[in-house]
Parts: sequence; structure tokens; C-alpha cells
Amino acid sequence: MRTYESLMKGTNHGPVVVPGDAFSSNLMVLIEGRADKSLKMPHNEYRLGPSKTDRHAIRAWITDGAKDDDAFHDAVHPSLGIHCLECHQPGG
Repeated sequence: MRTYESLMKGTNHGPVVVPGDAFSSNLMVLIEGRADKSLKMPHNEYRLGPSKTDRHAIRAWITDGAKDDDAFHDAVHPSLGIHCLECHQPGG
């Protein structure tokens, strides 16, 4: 999640982002709490996840094709850095 390329690479379980389909993108499923409660992000109950504004920006970016563009660098990447990178990086 530290770079656009690593986010788009996905995981062993498949893609994290499905360009053009925010509803099916695992990133949105997890941060919107639509997955099993044991998978809710963030796992730590004391750590806040992305705000409603951040979730809207991420959803719009995915819906618009999830490009390596200003929307990613200005809104999505900073939000992921604040809310996700602590756990989702090597050694995290």
C-alpha cells in the first residue's frame, strides 16, 4: 500500500482494487465494514479508520478507474498512509 503499483498488485487472495467497481473492490468492502466483522479494518478498536470523506474519495477514485493520477496522490494515498500503512507494510 506504500505505492500505487503495490496497491494495484493485490494480494495472494486476489485484487484489492477492481478499477471501475468500488462495490466489489476488497479495499471498500473492508473499510466500509461489509466483510465479516473479524476482517473489519482497522482491526484495533481504538484506531480510527478512514473518515466518511476519505471513504467517499477512495470510492470515487475506484469508480473513476483507479488511475495513478492526482486523485490518488492528493486524496487516496495520504488516507491510506494515515489509516492503513502501520499494519499493511513489511514488518507491520
